[in-house]
Amino acid sequence: MFRRPTDAPEYNQYYAIPGAAMLLGIAAAAAAGPGAVSSEGFTSAAYLASSVACLSAINCLSNQVQWTRGTRGGRC
Repeated sequence: MFRRPTDAPEYNQYYAIPGAAMLLGIAAAAAAGPGAVSSEGFTSAAYLASSVACLSAINCLSNQVQWTRGTRGGRC
């Protein structure tokens, strides 16, 4: 909305990738049929993936240099 010509490019479209990956994983688990994928294993994997993503984001935003690089590259 208030962009200057010198601002770094934004990569907002990449925010949809983790959500799409999770939805595809759920669809694949549902297509495999009941009993093929345990509910507890899937839940544990989802918790692990979200924990790793959260810790990575905190690390990426931990100081000014990394924050600048992360936001310019669209990684955080």
